[in-house]
Amino acid sequence: MAGGFSSQILDEIRSRVDIVEIVGQSVNLKRAGEHWKGLCPFHSEKTPSFTVNPKRGIFHCFGCGVGGDAFGFLMRQDRLGFPEAVRTLAQRSGVELPTQRTPEVEGKLEGLRRVMTLAAQFYTEALWTKDGAKARVYVESRGVDLEVARRFGLGYAPEGWNALLTHMAKEGVTDGELVAAGLALPRQNAAGFYDRFRGRLLFPIRDLQGRVVAFGGRAPCPGLPRRARAPARSRECSAPRRGAPGGQGHPRRGGGCPGHGLRGGRRP
Repeated sequence: MAGGFSSQILDEIRSRVDIVEIVGQSVNLKRAGEHWKGLCPFHSEKTPSFTVNPKRGIFHCFGCGVGGDAFGFLMRQDRLGFPEAVRTLAQRSGVELPTQRTPEVEGKLEGLRRVMTLAAQFYTEALWTKDGAKARVYVESRGVDLEVARRFGLGYAPEGWNALLTHMAKEGVTDGELVAAGLALPRQNAAGFYDRFRGRLLFPIRDLQGRVVAFGGRAPCPGLPRRARAPARSRECSAPRRGAPGGQGHPRRGGGCPGHGLRGGRRP
């Protein structure tokens, strides 16, 4: 069961969506026999090497090697997590998603909660390292006492594309789990994934049980974009508001601290 959705549900959505129509909203496609071709949206090219196979419901770029199904395209193009891509296409295709959680789904949610807890610990510890110095300076410049920041669990996402990915791999967390939790994104120009948050002061967003279900962030220095939306239903969440790992109503910002989802830098 991928991302908490049964294979039957995913297959039903795939059978109903028109991948040519979905891709065609972002790519100027032209028919080439049984396939459709266009310029790849994930890397720069002058000769079309991006193809869509409507019969198999997949896309593939022979230039950069990126490929997948309708879910994968939406995740890369709109920078969505897998659950959010499923919900988007389910709504578009008229497939009703189950609302009751099976034991298997509940087990998946527990796994995501563990991922969010480990990520929160990583980000919190990073704030108090040498690399988190500029973020601490920013916190103080905003009139927030550092002890208050520590008490409310503020954190810092280190610079670099894979700091969280590398750390979480040592904890036995897979790349797919990080993507499902909204903490990693698929690379657009190559295979693999990269950290969603990089060089950001982070604020934990908790559910009513106090569990971290998402993160908001802010660039701690003027040289980085001040704000940017995280690809989620909520402007402030790194994970979808409904169906987030907490699964209990609307998330809230940890300790009442302000924070908005961010993404920074160019896509790798």
